Amino acid sequence: MSDKHSSHPVRTQTAASSSSNPPSYPHESHGLSTPTDSPPAYSANDPPNSATANTFDLGPLSRMADSVSVQEDGRLSVADFKWPAFPTDREKDIIPSDSYENLFKPQDLSRITTKRPAAAKIPHLSIVIQIVGSRGDVQPFIALSKQLQQDGHRVRIATHETFRKWVRGHQVEFFPLGGDPAELMAFMVENPNIIPSMSSIARGDVAQKRKTIKEILDTTWKSCVEPDDETHAPFTADLIIANPPSFGHIHCAEKLGIPLHMSFTMPWCPTGSFPHPLTNIDHSQSVRKRLNFMSYGLFEYLTWIGLGDLINDFRKGLGLRSMSTQQGTEAIIDMKVPYTYCWSPSLIPKPIDWGDHIDITGFYFLDQASNYEPPKDLLNFLHSGPPPIYIGFGSITGYDPKKLTAAILGGVKQSGVRAIISKGW
Repeated sequence: MSDKHSSHPVRTQTAASSSSNPPSYPHESHGLSTPTDSPPAYSANDPPNSATANTFDLGPLSRMADSVSVQEDGRLSVADFKWPAFPTDREKDIIPSDSYENLFKPQDLSRITTKRPAAAKIPHLSIVIQIVGSRGDVQPFIALSKQLQQDGHRVRIATHETFRKWVRGHQVEFFPLGGDPAELMAFMVENPNIIPSMSSIARGDVAQKRKTIKEILDTTWKSCVEPDDETHAPFTADLIIANPPSFGHIHCAEKLGIPLHMSFTMPWCPTGSFPHPLTNIDHSQSVRKRLNFMSYGLFEYLTWIGLGDLINDFRKGLGLRSMSTQQGTEAIIDMKVPYTYCWSPSLIPKPIDWGDHIDITGFYFLDQASNYEPPKDLLNFLHSGPPPIYIGFGSITGYDPKKLTAAILGGVKQSGVRAIISKGW
């Protein structure tokens, strides 16, 4: 990311003058009075390494995509992909030379504390948190919202309509995003990897998903600028916090000239330590580290191939230039948009190839269920021996539930621990 991105808001770049005038959107400032008050913004039209707007060499990534074979269940096989004899210049800059076993950063746990630092002089902001996913994706951000509210900020959670009552019940402002989480999860179960299954395509599921993504994109913008739909209080975002599946985040941030901060419950930044969580990579090759790293680019590349036209239509509606395939695939990575992952570093430590703009902060816990009364058989089990390990996957079902169950039971038996298993499959 260039120096101008790290210290100043970026001027919005609009479509070419030959096109029709971009639409006019309402924008009322609620927290920031002058540009010097503003945190840095991001522009998706200024990738550091682009020579022109339309010609890019995607290198091994495009060749990997060409070599992918798709199985009936949607899983990808890249077993036949042949790497170049030497790493590309980009890989030399990003992928460490350490062995695979040494890819995790030693964790300085001394800095992890429950004591909050002294309050800095931070302007009170209007913050929109855009979350697409299941209840488990939304819940951590209710906890984050409540803390931000305590710090004096106005916070709006933008997510699916089905979560309205739950979010409002925690005294957090709500804005509806498109999409039904039940339909999204059903699509994920049927298509657990990048490429949809043949049966899913035949049923028209892909067309429905594209329609859903368009609704999500349109409503992410509205969540940044439209009044509260219950109190009618005006709202314009000074900052966007988002998870990756909300899609519209970086484009809304560019249009408004405001900063973006990504946060998620799954690893989404390229690393050689482990593959992208939604890819199924054959690790029989000796280039495990490089294959892991490139699986993230492969996911973004194939996502852009399937949805890039919708995203560019959305950008056109905002008066922004279209993005090329490379820009769409690498914008957040190249601009080093900050990422915060909400899991414990004791569970997954920070890989050594993640930069300082990526952090693992611990879980966002929401205090609730203070009056919960567990069933008697559960209480008896808890009191009958040493503390058990809880094993659960939320709404994730997995492609092969029987195999997953057998693996869990085998691991519990081998380790000799007691366990409580929450079946989501």
